[in-house]
Amino acid sequence: MGTWGAGPFENDDGADIRNIWERFISGSEETWGAEKVWSFFKDVFFRGTPPVIGDGNANHVIAIAKAFHASELPLPEEPRRLLGSALHHQLSPAALGAWGQEKKKREAALREMAAQNELAVEDLALATASEYADEITSLRRWFENLDMICSVRESVSGEVMNHIESLKPNFGNYIAAQTYDFYDPNDEDGSAELGNLRYMYLVWLVLFDLKRDTQEIVSAVEAIRL
Repeated sequence: MGTWGAGPFENDDGADIRNIWERFISGSEETWGAEKVWSFFKDVFFRGTPPVIGDGNANHVIAIAKAFHASELPLPEEPRRLLGSALHHQLSPAALGAWGQEKKKREAALREMAAQNELAVEDLALATASEYADEITSLRRWFENLDMICSVRESVSGEVMNHIESLKPNFGNYIAAQTYDFYDPNDEDGSAELGNLRYMYLVWLVLFDLKRDTQEIVSAVEAIRL
């Protein structure tokens, strides 16, 4: 990630958010309202799934929150919760250390954002822990129903399919959004190939980690190539 300052928009990820805001939202904030603006980012930028907080997504969320504040829009509860996780992530010693001489400015900017959104810095770890607890619960529920989920191949039922969809964890939605739900079927922009290659990588990773033999891995990967 390229950086040129400590502010929320002074890195590649944050600058992307600012450019999107200026292109699609600027001037329409009052008409759209806070919830619709967040829905735009959630549905279009994050492709329908709340982002998993990591280096890039943390900066995206922080920049979105900053843009809300700059436009005097109240930050809805979902992005506010994500902001807590993003600030916790970026205030870690490892993340701050990556900013070198800008470390203190970066920390000050993030703590200011926490204050603006009434997030106590010492409580940010608890916010992240709560987010983890929700995801852990959803994944446990999925695996507790694994027999029923796998049996759908034998007897396809609309009712069962709907139930399985209701059990689908956010992580599953995230993978879908990054692979087979990611692309334009016509592949006019190369996204179909990218989604397929991401899926192939996931299959390789699982089989390789399970120490399957080379020919089995290669055959499985090639079987799903577009």
